[in-house]
Amino acid sequence: MEQYYVDFREFKYFFVKKCCITKKYEVYKVWAHWLIRNLCKISNNYHLIPPKENIVNDTDILEHLREKCAQSSMIGQFYGQIVRRASDLYNVYNQMKIDHLNNSERVAETSECITYEMIDRNGKQVHIYRYGKVFVKYSSYIHYQLLSRYIGNQKSLRFCMFEMGFNYYMLDGHSFQWCIPPKALTTLDKTLSLKTEFFASPINATLSNYYSLFEVDKYFGAIDNFFNLDLFQSIEGTYEINPPFIEYIFIESSKIVVSLLKNNQKMGHDLLFLYVMPNWVDSKGYQMLTQSGFLLDEICLAEKNHFYHQSTKHKLISANFESHVLVVGTSMAKIRWNDDIKSKFIDNFTHY
Repeated sequence: MEQYYVDFREFKYFFVKKCCITKKYEVYKVWAHWLIRNLCKISNNYHLIPPKENIVNDTDILEHLREKCAQSSMIGQFYGQIVRRASDLYNVYNQMKIDHLNNSERVAETSECITYEMIDRNGKQVHIYRYGKVFVKYSSYIHYQLLSRYIGNQKSLRFCMFEMGFNYYMLDGHSFQWCIPPKALTTLDKTLSLKTEFFASPINATLSNYYSLFEVDKYFGAIDNFFNLDLFQSIEGTYEINPPFIEYIFIESSKIVVSLLKNNQKMGHDLLFLYVMPNWVDSKGYQMLTQSGFLLDEICLAEKNHFYHQSTKHKLISANFESHVLVVGTSMAKIRWNDDIKSKFIDNFTHY
């Protein structure tokens, strides 16, 4: 098991080093987009490696590389190397990771994981979880939050803390751990009895009920992967959706939202979604929601005039882009959305 973490870390280093984009910040964005997009196509994520059938015809990454000014002559060669290396890792580790996480006794017996505390160079206390040569660290705030969320066997705690932290650290999408301000979510919870966050993680969830990407997240109270939702299920209430800012995910999640609204409208149910996205009005996902016939309201938040919560540092970050909150719901839900709730929600989204 220990070698998996070393090998995957080396795979990421290879991707970053060999990627034909000059700016490393952009390379990390391509990496995070590529992984998240492909992992969202999998029902149950026991690890970070997408299978070959998901990635071999992934034209989105090729387009992403071209957009970032990668040298056209090198794109095909680079991605061919990535597919081969990812496929080799998948063949070695896929079943091993599934078997391990599905066996609670085996997880509990992973005693090689150690933990300790230290003071970082900023004078802040951090909590380290080390497994072999690889480690992850948490701030005291996040560490406390995770311990309070943990619902697994206490003997499994150290390994689960390491495993979950490794997954999100390797994704390396710092902005993908941003969420809407906790006060804004609390407002929705108090006024609309918010049921759940459909895109969150153990690190950035505000509510006790949330959907998350990885199987190990269920040890921290996650319900499931959003993309496992039954489109024909009978559901009511209010739900918040703040997906990673990735076009594929906007499109696929919007399809699910519209399907759920159509099916529950027929059942006469009260169903409401607040869907957060940037000012991507040309996105098919945006157009799908606004043209669905279920749009009840659209809130536009000006750039540098609203905030997102950066969970890893527990602080609000000014958004340097315009955000849209699409309020979509069945006819039965329309009466619940009013100007008073809207005003309170905007106030908590736009004030530090």
